Amino acid sequence: MTEASGVFSFPSTGYYRIDFKTYGYGSNVAYHIIFLYLTLNNSTYDDVCLAVDSANTGGNSYVGGNLFHVVKITDIVNQKVRFEHSSSASITYESSTTNSQTQAQFIKLAGL
Repeated sequence: MTEASGVFSFPSTGYYRIDFKTYGYGSNVAYHIIFLYLTLNNSTYDDVCLAVDSANTGGNSYVGGNLFHVVKITDIVNQKVRFEHSSSASITYESSTTNSQTQAQFIKLAGL
């Protein structure tokens, strides 16, 4: 996988499982949504998967999301993915070198 400006390109055609996991915190967070967007033409993106988490809006809240989706990649030039999030308040995402708190994982399941 290669990444440029948050857009991920595939190294070869095939079926890929995409996992995206977030973990973070914020103040007065009522909801947190993460999205997986796919483009077939390197231009227009459509959301193909999402995950939602709700939190207690009183004080600091921990939120997370976990989504996975399988995509069929037939054109490595034009088919790409990106991740986005939406929330009711600002979220600070956690990361670590010793465990997986916020991460994306791409697993090639089979070729074409």
